[in-house]
Amino acid sequence: MEVILLQDVKALGKKGQKVNVSEGYARNFILPKKLGIEVNAKNMNDLKLQKAHEDKVAAEQLAAAKVLAEELKNKSVELKMKVGEGGRTGLTAVTVAVLFLISLFFSPIFLAIPAFATAPALIIVGFLMFTSVATTEFGDLTEAIPAYITIIAMPFFYSISEGISMGVISYVILNLMTGKAKEKKISALMYVLTVLFILKYVFL
Repeated sequence: MEVILLQDVKALGKKGQKVNVSEGYARNFILPKKLGIEVNAKNMNDLKLQKAHEDKVAAEQLAAAKVLAEELKNKSVELKMKVGEGGRTGLTAVTVAVLFLISLFFSPIFLAIPAFATAPALIIVGFLMFTSVATTEFGDLTEAIPAYITIIAMPFFYSISEGISMGVISYVILNLMTGKAKEKKISALMYVLTVLFILKYVFL
């Protein structure tokens, strides 16, 4: 039996080829699986019409693409990305954590620097960090309390990183308890950091 392949068939032929196969193979495999059709006047005509339709659709799509390309030729595209104000996306915390990790390798050098030499730099850092307090929404306790905990924890623990970790934990937990986590769209990264910080205090 002569058939036209509708798909590539291994060891038989490529799509669109006419091949001769045994009638049993055609009836039991090729035709039921729609891998090919029998060569006859009706099927040949249907195939011809289908091919013409596919060519027409391809030509229309190509023409539409050319028109669109011409329209976009002299246009610019502006992309806007929403970021969390005040580092709420968690990227700030991750950046700080990575920098702290890198600083561990240089800690012997840093420890060799006397305190009076680093004091002015720490004062400037503290000043820059404190400027964000002015933008804190103190009317919202889920914003005010974590900010207060962060500010108080830094001098008590004598560590900026401890203050940040306390602030992250309190911020996430308070927003979860008050049901504002979804409203503020707290990122998954913040939840991960909260769990890691809590585990740190539990096991270390």
